[in-house]
Amino acid sequence: MVLILKNNIIVLDNYNMNKGICPLCGNAGNKNGFPYHTVWKNIKYEFIKCAFCRTTYIWPIPSDSEFKSIYAFENYQEVFYKENNPGIHNKSICKLLEYCGNRRALLDFGCGNGDFLLAAKNFGFKCYGVEIEDKVVESAKIASKCPVLSVDAFKKSDVKFEIIHLGDVLEHLPNPYETMKELSGFLVPGGIFIIEGPLQNNASLVYYFSAFSKFIKRSFNFDNLDTNPPTHLILTNKDAQRKFFKNRLGFRELYMQIYETGWPYIAKGKVHFALGYFVRLMVGILAVALSFINIGKEGVIGNRFIGIYKI
Repeated sequence: MVLILKNNIIVLDNYNMNKGICPLCGNAGNKNGFPYHTVWKNIKYEFIKCAFCRTTYIWPIPSDSEFKSIYAFENYQEVFYKENNPGIHNKSICKLLEYCGNRRALLDFGCGNGDFLLAAKNFGFKCYGVEIEDKVVESAKIASKCPVLSVDAFKKSDVKFEIIHLGDVLEHLPNPYETMKELSGFLVPGGIFIIEGPLQNNASLVYYFSAFSKFIKRSFNFDNLDTNPPTHLILTNKDAQRKFFKNRLGFRELYMQIYETGWPYIAKGKVHFALGYFVRLMVGILAVALSFINIGKEGVIGNRFIGIYKI
């Protein structure tokens, strides 16, 4: 492995080498896949496609110092979680109530701004949160009025829970297998996970449109490198995500549902009066409409999932 400086961007020369290990299935990948790369703080991160489960993942994995910078309060929390809206979690919590019985001791691992904690608390759950950054820990405590620990403090504790929730967490983890195995140790016997997150490589009109647009730009050599921080380390699909839980971790599936939000083409923010914006908006709206023809009880078309699993 050789560090090379190209146009003031640090890249890793991995010719004829496997570029990391797929975080979901554990196999090696060796070629680029959509969305190909991003450059952040002069380091080029590639998206490597796993030939076995079709997941794409970031390579190289950001260092500890880079993680701290990516998820610093001002770089992440204040950008993506500026507003509190606990009501958006009510549907997920109602689904959890169908499967959790009388279990009420709940941990939200990666609790963000505390919205899920507050919503679950309003439904009668006894809630605790965990976050990686000190400022986020304090803001989540204030917003949710629930106990919130840092990751380090949590790992040193011996507390057990009946339910662990992970909402938009797995895609940020460099080794989700190790994290899930570790979290399993914090569940009481018969405890359950409720897990939600994106399926950015799944069958979806937004995915196909984005991938095709990127392909055209690259083919005609007018595609610019993305300059976003590598927050999503894993971009996966329904089958790979499901096999990760059932086959690799050995969890028993109680519930799994795929659905579509149209993100990022349908998202809160300023409206742009430009043709490209309205084309993408229409694609997002049509993607949501198409998802209603999903086949099977779990669904096939969509960019997000919610699953409930028993250890």
